[in-house]
Amino acid sequence: PRKLGAKFTGKDLAPDEFIDELKLDWDGKRDRWAGWDPASYQEVVQRYEKVDASRKLAKAKDLEERVLRRKKRREEKAKRKETRKMKRKRRREEGEDVDSDSDSDSDSDSDSDGSDDE
Repeated sequence: PRKLGAKFTGKDLAPDEFIDELKLDWDGKRDRWAGWDPASYQEVVQRYEKVDASRKLAKAKDLEERVLRRKKRREEKAKRKETRKMKRKRRREEGEDVDSDSDSDSDSDSDSDGSDDE
């Protein structure tokens, strides 16, 4: 179609792409890294370094939060333990005045009654 259009318009059409004719030997033709530019790869490295740095920062922040939560839980647990300890101590102190043998005596008397109804 372009060829036909150029025929009627009389314009000189240039090729779409500029193909550089390289005269390479056998090894040069098969070299994978022939057109590689290390400067362009440096951009990729910098982008991954940014991502890695932000990931490490988020991980450190998460770890810090975990440590604080564990510390808070341990403090709460110690506080509950101390509270239970104080309650037991108070109960023991109050329990010394009260005679608790009366309940256990009545239970043991009914169980050890020598009469059998059978």
